[in-house]
Amino acid sequence: MHRPKLPKYKPSTLKQKICLIKEANKFTCSNTKLAEKHQGPISTLCTILKNQARIIEVHSRTYSAKRSRIRFTTYPDVGAALITWLQNDTAAHLPVESTISREKPNNLALKLGHEEFRCSSGWFSHFKERNNLTFLTVSDESCSTDKTVVEDWIKHTLAPLLSKYSADDVYNLDEAALFYKNLPTKKFAAKDTDVKGWKQPKDRITVMFGVNMTGKHKLAFLVLGKSEKPRCSKTLGFHQPINELIYRRNKRAWVTAIIFEE
Repeated sequence: MHRPKLPKYKPSTLKQKICLIKEANKFTCSNTKLAEKHQGPISTLCTILKNQARIIEVHSRTYSAKRSRIRFTTYPDVGAALITWLQNDTAAHLPVESTISREKPNNLALKLGHEEFRCSSGWFSHFKERNNLTFLTVSDESCSTDKTVVEDWIKHTLAPLLSKYSADDVYNLDEAALFYKNLPTKKFAAKDTDVKGWKQPKDRITVMFGVNMTGKHKLAFLVLGKSEKPRCSKTLGFHQPINELIYRRNKRAWVTAIIFEE
């Protein structure tokens, strides 16, 4: 007797489970039709709907939407306290180093009476995954910027100024530093090898680029270095203006006011 081929089991992510719950509560179709629509076993759908309260609770805690299984830590109070500590530091715009984050759970556990707790690499890794946390680069100027002042300037100063010009005549310029002699900061080595660091060279060039608001006209790249005539670029004719590149020099390879006005 020929048996129908069962669909291959695919673990549902937290995001998919939330979508299924919303769809089941919104429409009046049967669970069988909903399972057929999503090409999954009806038993899996019934289990998701049975545990929907728990799934919604976990989703509200900003758990990673890519997780398939919902597991809780054996020290939920330590995890909750650590989340509160991280949120308070974020609200206060305080940077938190990785080493400090690893030591804080041990201190919190002692205050909560868990003397046997140790923040292992596995516990901390699972904690970050459950709460969808990662280390991000902090902008050193964003916290000191008054957004109200910026929005007011854009609305009452910049907008009237731009209205006097065509979009083709409004340009945006920016500059970037290229430290062309920098070496990689990581390397392959045996685990017991004492890998020492090295001082990175400061040799750099600065590149300034610009384009108008419509994107139809791109300005030639302005490259600034320290040498009058770099030996490595004789064939490019850096000392003469060309269609796509202009070369200038000064002591620090910076865009000065004189060079900008030129």
